[in-house]
Amino acid sequence: MGAFKGLREFASRVAEARRRRVTQRAVEALPAHLRKDIGWPNAS
Repeated sequence: MGAFKGLREFASRVAEARRRRVTQRAVEALPAHLRKDIGWPNAS
């Protein structure tokens, strides 16, 4: 079962990285004034 735990943890990290990329792209697609309002870095 140890190998499955490692595989599950790896899959979890991959899924989290994907969620972060999707979120980042969605926020970066917002207009600059909205990104600035929510405190997103490099909003200008």
